[in-house]
Amino acid sequence: MGKIGIDIRKLRDYGIGTYIENLINQFSRLDSENQYILFCRPQDRENLPPLRGNFHPVVDRSTNYSLREHFSLPRKAKRLKLDLYFSPHYVLPLLTPCRAIVTIHDVIHLLFPENLPHKGAYYYARFIIGRALTKAERVITVSHHSKADIQRLFPGYASRIEVIHNSIDPHFFHQPREEELLRVKGRFQIDYPFILFVGNLKPHKNLTNLLKAFSLLRDRQQRGLKLVIMGAERDKSPQITETLDRLSLRQEVRFLGYVNKEELCCLYHLAELLAFPSFYEGFGLPPLEAMACGTPVLASHLSSLPEVLGDAALMVNPHQVEEIAEGMQQLIENHHLREEFIRRGAQQIKRYSWEEAARRYLALFAQILAQ
Repeated sequence: MGKIGIDIRKLRDYGIGTYIENLINQFSRLDSENQYILFCRPQDRENLPPLRGNFHPVVDRSTNYSLREHFSLPRKAKRLKLDLYFSPHYVLPLLTPCRAIVTIHDVIHLLFPENLPHKGAYYYARFIIGRALTKAERVITVSHHSKADIQRLFPGYASRIEVIHNSIDPHFFHQPREEELLRVKGRFQIDYPFILFVGNLKPHKNLTNLLKAFSLLRDRQQRGLKLVIMGAERDKSPQITETLDRLSLRQEVRFLGYVNKEELCCLYHLAELLAFPSFYEGFGLPPLEAMACGTPVLASHLSSLPEVLGDAALMVNPHQVEEIAEGMQQLIENHHLREEFIRRGAQQIKRYSWEEAARRYLALFAQILAQ
């Protein structure tokens, strides 16, 4: 038995938050022996999911990517006499006093530095990722594509890197009741068919090409089709605003910002399809969430997406606007093709399991604690 600390301060983030919440739920279900210290934000202490008595929240007020976290978390880890520290994202505090496991989901900060606020953030990310590879007992990543990227940028650490795939939040297997769907339609005033995009407005998400493709599709379709963008606000990107104006899409594109899981599940069910033509993903949860909801998916053929989605999505070249538009049109108009991808999606999601992922983590914990 050991004492394991987990940094869960990103519990409310989309993507990593899903990852953290489902892992700690499974750890609690599967492990009653180890003691777990959960470093959390003050607002999360009273709002954690139900966990066993061997899970103990400890508030840490340091912000992510701050200098303070490199002192605050190690100080608590030392005081609590941790045997193992697990960071579910790439930052391993510099003064961590015990053995550690770190998850590096991707190296997007290094491949797309233009997404970062300043050049210093690039050098910080490169230093911290390199140090995690040097100091951690094991580094986990979420796809073989991410592992290859890490190895390419940081040669020599292959033996320390292990791939454990993500899975889908169980909520997306829930079939919403008719009244739930009607409530979401009413809240967002949706009375039209729509294509759904889930993600932020960073350039690698390729929303500009999606808007251009949607413009082509709009010119071919005469049935009030709209594009609904979840997880982003239009005003955060001047480039996206300029593209909307240039293509005269202000009335056809809706930006909903962030919604909760229940609402997102309903939006997946209501959508004609999910469009996900990203240039780069370490794993890519939205396509699998859509598949769990019985929604066909159009996705990029780049990065980890072919590995994660297999043949269950209609793959397109994200650089080719015409190809994106043609793919969306096929999934809307070709009933046989649509049903085939829905069927394939239902099979593809069976490959992923948070329980299996958690068991692999617990085996690693046990291996390191036994050393």
